[in-house]
Amino acid sequence: MSTNEDAAPVLLRTAALSKQFAIRRSLGARLRSEAGTSLKAVDGVTLEVRQGQTLGVVGETGSGKSTLGRLMLRLEKPTSGTIAFEGQDIFSASAARSKELRQKIQIILQDPYSTLNPYRSVGSSIEEVLAVHGTSSPKERKQEAERLLGTVGFPAELIDQRPEQLSGGGRQRVSIARALAVKPRLIVADEPVSALDVSVQAQVLNLFSDLRRDLGLTYVFITHDLAVVQRLSDRIAVMYLGRVVEQASTVDLFSRPLHPYSKALLEAAPELHLRKTSRQAALGGDMPNPISPPSGCVFHPRCPQAMDICRREVPLTIRPLAGRTVACHLHRGPLAEPSPPVPPALPSKNVPTTPMSASSSRENKS
Repeated sequence: MSTNEDAAPVLLRTAALSKQFAIRRSLGARLRSEAGTSLKAVDGVTLEVRQGQTLGVVGETGSGKSTLGRLMLRLEKPTSGTIAFEGQDIFSASAARSKELRQKIQIILQDPYSTLNPYRSVGSSIEEVLAVHGTSSPKERKQEAERLLGTVGFPAELIDQRPEQLSGGGRQRVSIARALAVKPRLIVADEPVSALDVSVQAQVLNLFSDLRRDLGLTYVFITHDLAVVQRLSDRIAVMYLGRVVEQASTVDLFSRPLHPYSKALLEAAPELHLRKTSRQAALGGDMPNPISPPSGCVFHPRCPQAMDICRREVPLTIRPLAGRTVACHLHRGPLAEPSPPVPPALPSKNVPTTPMSASSSRENKS
C-alpha cells in the first residue's frame, strides 16, 4: 500500500454522483410504492481514485456498491453528477474516446463463468479479445494469449480446456487475463474472490497485488469482506443506502473509525482481531427500504448513538481530520485529537503466488 497517498495523480473522480431507477407497477406485482416512484441506488457520491492505488468500497448488500462500479464502467448512466477519467467526463466522450475508455477501464466480476463463452476454449477466449482490439495475425494472438495466461499463473497444459472444466479459481484467472489483454489502467473488481475457497482467495489476492506492482494498475475493489480491503486497499469508502458515510485511509479507518456504521462493520468482523478500547451495541435490524428511505440521516433507525437531529436533518459530509471525510452529526465540529498512526492489525499474508496445478484446477468447482 502507498505511504504518500496525496502524491499520486487522480485517475478517476466522481462528483455528486447519483443514480435513480424508476419503479413501475407491473402485471401481478405488489409494490408498496406508487407507480413511478424511484429507487435511489447511488446518492451524491464524491470520491477520488488515485493512480496506482486501490480504493476499497465496502458496505452491506443493497448499499449501492455494485451500482457505483457500473457507473464507473459506463454500464449505467447517472441521473446527476459527473465521473471524470484522466480529467475528462466519461459520459460526454466522443466515439473515439469512448472506444479508448472501454480499453482503459475493465471489470472483473464475482462469477467469471458468466463472462466466458462456454463453447470456447480458454485460449480462444483470450484470442477473441485480442482480435477485437486489433492484434493482427492469429500467430501473434496465440502467443499473446499464452503470455497473458502465464502472467496470471494459469497452467499452459489447460489452455485448450473450456470454462466448465476449470475450478472457480481457474476461471477467475482467465477472467483477469482477459481484462489485462487490452492493457487497462483501471480495473473495477466487484466481489472477485467471494465465491472462492479461502486458500484460493489468498492466491488470487496475491495475484492482484503482484499485478498492481508489476503493471502499475489501479483498482476499485468492491467487497463486503473487511479483511480483503484491509489487506489490499490504500483508502476505503464506506457506503450505506447509496451514500458514502465515511472515507479514510485503511490505517485510519481500522485504527479509529468515525462513523457509527463503520464501527459496527468492524465490530461484526471478529476475525480482524482489532484493538477495541470500547464496544458499541451490535448493529440491529435490516437496512431500510431504499424506495422510501428514512428522513434525516438514513442510518439513524439502526444507530446506537442517534440523536434528535439525526432524525430531522441529513448530515453534511465534512473533513474533521486531514485525509478523512465523514457524514455524521456526531462530528460536526473538529475532533479533539488526531488519528493515531496505528498500522493495520492484520498485515498482508505472505502467501506465494504460485501457478495453479492441473490437479487443483479441478477442485472447488463453482
